[in-house]
Amino acid sequence: MPALPRNPQLLDWNIANRPERADFWIDMWASSGYRLFRRLAIFGVAKSSHWPPDRKIEWVLQNDLLYAHGYKHEVFLLLQAAYPHASERSRVGILERAAKGWGADIDTDTKEYEIFNLLYWLTKVAPDCSQTSARFAEFAREHPRFGPREHPDMDSWIGPVRAGWESPSTDRELLSKTPEEQVEFLISFRPEHPLGPSREGLIDEVTKAVANQWDWGMALMHALKRRGWPQPDLCKAVVDGWRQPDLADAQWEEVLGFLLDNDQVLSFVVYEASLLLENGVARSSNAIPDSCLRLAKRLSENLWSVCASSDQGRQEKADDWLFVAINRPPGTLVEFFLHLLSRLRRQSGEQWKEIGLEHKEFLESVLRGPSYAAEVGRIVLASQLHFIFSIDETWAVGKLVPLFDWSADSRRALQAWHGYLGWGRWTHGLLPHLMPYYEKAFSALHSEFGRFRQSFCDHLASIACFGSIDPMKDGWLNRFLPAAGLEERIMWAASMAATLGQMREPATQSAWERWIRVYWQNRIEGLPVSLDAAEAGQMVLWSAHLQSAFPEVVTKIRSGPVPNLQHSFIYHELSKSEIPIRHPTSTAELVLYLLSAASVPFYDIDAVVDVVRRLALSDIDRLALRQICDELARLGYYGAQALKDSVDAGGEK
Repeated sequence: MPALPRNPQLLDWNIANRPERADFWIDMWASSGYRLFRRLAIFGVAKSSHWPPDRKIEWVLQNDLLYAHGYKHEVFLLLQAAYPHASERSRVGILERAAKGWGADIDTDTKEYEIFNLLYWLTKVAPDCSQTSARFAEFAREHPRFGPREHPDMDSWIGPVRAGWESPSTDRELLSKTPEEQVEFLISFRPEHPLGPSREGLIDEVTKAVANQWDWGMALMHALKRRGWPQPDLCKAVVDGWRQPDLADAQWEEVLGFLLDNDQVLSFVVYEASLLLENGVARSSNAIPDSCLRLAKRLSENLWSVCASSDQGRQEKADDWLFVAINRPPGTLVEFFLHLLSRLRRQSGEQWKEIGLEHKEFLESVLRGPSYAAEVGRIVLASQLHFIFSIDETWAVGKLVPLFDWSADSRRALQAWHGYLGWGRWTHGLLPHLMPYYEKAFSALHSEFGRFRQSFCDHLASIACFGSIDPMKDGWLNRFLPAAGLEERIMWAASMAATLGQMREPATQSAWERWIRVYWQNRIEGLPVSLDAAEAGQMVLWSAHLQSAFPEVVTKIRSGPVPNLQHSFIYHELSKSEIPIRHPTSTAELVLYLLSAASVPFYDIDAVVDVVRRLALSDIDRLALRQICDELARLGYYGAQALKDSVDAGGEK
């Protein structure tokens, strides 16, 4: 089961401040088999302001969540955030999926009411969308018995409830007395009833009290020290409370000094103290002051010793090693250390040459260490390979890059790849050193990389299009294809479509002439492996971004296997591009070719109709357009004849 963040507010905080970490939580929770985690993932996507609306909509559709049982409130919340601001293409995608209704075997009335309820919600969140209002109005007329609920986003409603732990004292009540006056109560309190005040609730209030008045927490720590540290949860609460406010320089010095002078408490608070350091050095304001950096580094080393002496939380396998690492104290301590190096690098400016010896000593102890802490730390280091390379190229290439060697240590390499594929990125300077290790991992990609296969393929697509190592002349692409499985080849083709979508001319034309043309022809001829229909379906999307080469691309598409276009957005991409204007004849050829192989049910009719109408404005052979209309009629488009008439009205040719 994936781990929840200890503080529920961490998700909101990370969405605002660490979006890449929030995305990892979302990814892990979404792939979980547990409903609670999947609900959290949907909620996270809804709240993620760094996700464009179209990406949120696409995520809902890809995961088929629109009618998924048990997720209505979170899905509707996501739609409320994204649908009003989404593109027409995305809204059409939602409306067409909405019209299909619930896929489960339920009675007709329930299924149709769920459609009504969803369309009603969409009209409320996007009242200015005429298409949405028209769809709802038509459905409501056909179902006059249906009316809106008070809470459309809920399957049931039971009124207000109390959430969270109940405490015997509030933070205000705790702050009204000195810690010495109530330390015995804090130590000895135990709940009398399972539904009444709890110790967990009390600990939460202690954390709030410390966050509001840091020196109250210091006084409590001294009181606990005089009693021999009898209750570890109180120590955790105090350090957790110190992490939340903005400490002044003198307060940082006192807090760090206290923890350094009381090593015996570190084993209790290793998690909280690690977060205190990592958050403290990374802050943009009220961060750990320069005068206290040596104290912070010493404390991190003491905490590392605690971690290295324990295998607590050790895992033999993980679906996401980076997720494991960033939720373990050793991983947080390495993050602190990297933030420290970044800060020192900024302060040094042009005087910076390389990582100092005292810092290399710690880094190399992580790389060489046999402990589970070192194993976790190496994952975080690998995730920041690009940063470390930028501040000390020689050390990064000599010490860190070998972690990725699959032939040397597959477990260590997999962990390094998880870290790097999660947070890392290749650079032009790093690529020649790292590319051989990509190749060594090709054969393990299908069986070992799990969900990171897609990230690996994303990297390869980016390298093919932007890297200095030519995929065809160097030969790495022809070595990748037979080593990978069909699923990975499909993933790579999808990654290429996304990468080309980020490029602009003349870069796309250059890529076509440099290697894509030869690659595509080779695949048609079965070199180095035969082109599968699902791969071809993903490659069709490339055409929408290869605008100058589009006529030649269409010829390649028609020369290969009939593409499988399941879940493809090719018609939408064509409808919003300039291709129908620049290459009307080739566009008509491609659309007719693809439609002739399509089967019902067919959900992209609106986009195809838009393309046809744009083509009809051009000087193009009307026969091809009439044939497209005939195919649309075969696929169930009721307006096919009217569209054909409008095409004919444009004039014979």
